Amino acid sequence: WGIVDYATWAVDAVFKYRGFSLQGEYYFKNITRHEKGLFCMNTACTVTAPGLLGNATGWYVQSGYYLIPRYLEVAGRFSYWDPDTNASGDLVYQTDASINWFLNGTYDHQIMVTYSNIQMGTGGYAIGRSAPLPPQSGTIPLDAQGGTLIEHLIRVQYQLFF
Repeated sequence: WGIVDYATWAVDAVFKYRGFSLQGEYYFKNITRHEKGLFCMNTACTVTAPGLLGNATGWYVQSGYYLIPRYLEVAGRFSYWDPDTNASGDLVYQTDASINWFLNGTYDHQIMVTYSNIQMGTGGYAIGRSAPLPPQSGTIPLDAQGGTLIEHLIRVQYQLFF
Protein backbone atom coordinates (compact mmCIF):
# COMPACT_ATOMS: atom_id res chain seq x y z
CA TRP A 1 0.00 0.00 0.00
CA GLY A 2 2.96 2.38 0.31
CA ILE A 3 2.64 5.04 2.99
CA VAL A 4 -0.87 5.57 4.34
CA ASP A 5 -1.70 8.78 6.23
CA TYR A 6 -4.73 8.91 8.51
CA ALA A 7 -6.32 12.04 9.97
CA THR A 8 -9.18 11.30 12.37
CA TRP A 9 -11.70 13.52 14.16
CA ALA A 10 -14.38 12.36 16.59
CA VAL A 11 -16.99 13.78 18.93
CA ASP A 12 -19.02 11.88 21.50
CA ALA A 13 -21.54 12.52 24.27
CA VAL A 14 -22.88 10.54 27.23
CA PHE A 15 -25.97 11.12 29.37
CA LYS A 16 -26.91 9.02 32.42
CA TYR A 17 -29.83 9.55 34.78
CA ARG A 18 -31.49 7.20 37.29
CA GLY A 19 -30.77 3.95 35.49
CA PHE A 20 -31.15 5.38 31.97
CA SER A 21 -28.14 5.86 29.72
CA LEU A 22 -27.76 7.40 26.28
CA GLN A 23 -24.54 7.84 24.38
CA GLY A 24 -23.41 8.47 20.84
CA GLU A 25 -20.36 9.18 18.75
CA TYR A 26 -19.56 10.53 15.30
CA TYR A 27 -16.19 10.20 13.61
CA PHE A 28 -14.54 11.25 10.36
CA LYS A 29 -11.31 9.82 8.93
CA ASN A 30 -9.33 10.98 5.90
CA ILE A 31 -7.14 8.30 4.30
CA THR A 32 -4.39 9.19 1.80
CA ARG A 33 -2.00 6.66 0.20
CA HIS A 34 1.27 7.79 -1.40
CA GLU A 35 4.88 6.83 -2.30
CA LYS A 36 3.93 3.64 -4.10
CA GLY A 37 2.55 2.98 -7.56
CA LEU A 38 -1.21 2.90 -7.95
CA PHE A 39 -2.96 -0.46 -8.28
CA CYS A 40 -3.99 -1.52 -11.78
CA MET A 41 -7.73 -1.83 -12.13
CA ASN A 42 -7.73 -3.75 -15.42
CA THR A 43 -5.41 -6.19 -17.15
CA ALA A 44 -3.91 -3.54 -19.47
CA CYS A 45 -3.32 -1.22 -16.48
CA THR A 46 -4.97 1.71 -18.25
CA VAL A 47 -7.07 2.44 -15.13
CA THR A 48 -5.59 2.70 -11.65
CA ALA A 49 -7.03 2.87 -8.14
CA PRO A 50 -7.10 6.37 -6.62
CA GLY A 51 -4.34 7.65 -4.35
CA LEU A 52 -6.95 9.32 -2.14
CA LEU A 53 -8.96 6.37 -0.88
CA GLY A 54 -11.75 8.55 0.39
CA ASN A 55 -12.98 9.63 3.74
CA ALA A 56 -14.40 7.19 6.24
CA THR A 57 -17.30 8.33 8.36
CA GLY A 58 -19.50 6.70 10.94
CA TRP A 59 -21.65 7.11 13.99
CA TYR A 60 -23.53 5.16 16.62
CA VAL A 61 -26.21 5.77 19.21
CA GLN A 62 -26.70 3.49 22.19
CA SER A 63 -29.18 3.45 25.06
CA GLY A 64 -29.83 1.31 28.10
CA TYR A 65 -32.16 1.10 31.07
CA TYR A 66 -32.00 -0.86 34.33
CA LEU A 67 -35.15 -2.93 34.79
CA ILE A 68 -33.79 -3.99 38.19
CA PRO A 69 -31.41 -1.28 39.42
CA ARG A 70 -27.76 -2.42 39.59
CA TYR A 71 -28.70 -5.96 38.43
CA LEU A 72 -30.61 -6.23 35.14
CA GLU A 73 -30.18 -3.88 32.18
CA VAL A 74 -31.65 -3.89 28.68
CA ALA A 75 -29.74 -2.02 25.99
CA GLY A 76 -29.89 -1.24 22.29
CA ARG A 77 -27.43 0.14 19.79
CA PHE A 78 -27.47 1.24 16.15
CA SER A 79 -24.33 2.04 14.17
CA TYR A 80 -23.53 3.22 10.66
CA TRP A 81 -20.15 3.10 8.95
CA ASP A 82 -19.08 4.26 5.48
CA PRO A 83 -15.45 3.09 5.12
CA ASP A 84 -14.90 5.00 1.86
CA THR A 85 -17.10 7.95 0.90
CA ASN A 86 -15.69 7.82 -2.64
CA ALA A 87 -17.01 4.29 -3.21
CA SER A 88 -20.56 3.00 -3.36
CA GLY A 89 -22.02 -0.20 -1.96
CA ASP A 90 -19.68 -0.43 1.03
CA LEU A 91 -21.93 0.75 3.87
CA VAL A 92 -22.12 -1.19 7.13
CA TYR A 93 -25.16 -1.07 9.43
CA GLN A 94 -25.34 -2.84 12.78
CA THR A 95 -28.27 -3.15 15.18
CA ASP A 96 -27.83 -4.75 18.61
CA ALA A 97 -30.20 -5.65 21.46
CA SER A 98 -28.74 -6.82 24.76
CA ILE A 99 -29.73 -8.07 28.21
CA ASN A 100 -27.02 -7.62 30.85
CA TRP A 101 -27.03 -9.26 34.28
CA PHE A 102 -24.61 -7.73 36.81
CA LEU A 103 -23.85 -10.43 39.37
CA ASN A 104 -23.94 -9.35 43.03
CA GLY A 105 -25.20 -5.90 41.97
CA THR A 106 -21.70 -4.69 41.14
CA TYR A 107 -19.89 -3.93 37.91
CA ASP A 108 -17.09 -6.37 38.76
CA HIS A 109 -18.54 -9.12 36.59
CA GLN A 110 -21.51 -9.53 34.32
CA ILE A 111 -23.20 -11.89 31.89
CA MET A 112 -24.36 -10.41 28.57
CA VAL A 113 -26.67 -11.90 25.96
CA THR A 114 -26.65 -9.86 22.73
CA TYR A 115 -28.44 -10.25 19.42
CA SER A 116 -26.82 -8.46 16.44
CA ASN A 117 -27.94 -7.84 12.88
CA ILE A 118 -25.08 -6.70 10.64
CA GLN A 119 -25.55 -5.62 7.03
CA MET A 120 -22.32 -5.10 5.09
CA GLY A 121 -22.03 -3.83 1.53
CA THR A 122 -19.40 -5.68 -0.52
CA GLY A 123 -18.27 -2.82 -2.79
CA GLY A 124 -15.62 -0.15 -2.35
CA TYR A 125 -11.88 0.04 -1.92
CA ALA A 126 -11.45 0.70 1.81
CA ILE A 127 -8.32 -0.70 3.40
CA GLY A 128 -9.10 -3.97 5.15
CA ARG A 129 -12.63 -4.20 3.70
CA SER A 130 -12.10 -5.39 0.17
CA ALA A 131 -9.48 -6.35 -2.40
CA PRO A 132 -9.35 -3.84 -5.28
CA LEU A 133 -7.72 -6.33 -7.62
CA PRO A 134 -8.79 -6.98 -11.20
CA PRO A 135 -10.45 -10.27 -12.11
CA GLN A 136 -8.55 -12.66 -14.36
CA SER A 137 -10.48 -11.46 -17.39
CA GLY A 138 -12.46 -8.35 -18.25
CA THR A 139 -12.13 -4.82 -16.91
CA ILE A 140 -14.54 -4.75 -13.96
CA PRO A 141 -12.89 -4.82 -10.51
CA LEU A 142 -14.01 -7.57 -8.15
CA ASP A 143 -15.43 -4.94 -5.79
CA ALA A 144 -17.79 -3.55 -8.42
CA GLN A 145 -19.96 -6.68 -8.25
CA GLY A 146 -21.83 -5.27 -5.23
CA GLY A 147 -24.29 -7.03 -2.97
CA THR A 148 -24.93 -7.01 0.76
CA LEU A 149 -23.84 -9.59 3.32
CA ILE A 150 -26.32 -10.00 6.19
CA GLU A 151 -25.31 -11.65 9.44
CA HIS A 152 -27.50 -12.54 12.42
CA LEU A 153 -25.69 -13.56 15.56
CA ILE A 154 -26.31 -14.20 19.23
CA ARG A 155 -23.39 -13.64 21.55
CA VAL A 156 -23.23 -14.80 25.17
CA GLN A 157 -20.27 -13.51 27.13
CA TYR A 158 -19.02 -13.22 30.65
CA GLN A 159 -16.99 -10.13 31.57
CA LEU A 160 -14.72 -9.85 34.55
CA PHE A 161 -13.43 -6.42 35.56
CA PHE A 162 -10.45 -6.02 37.87
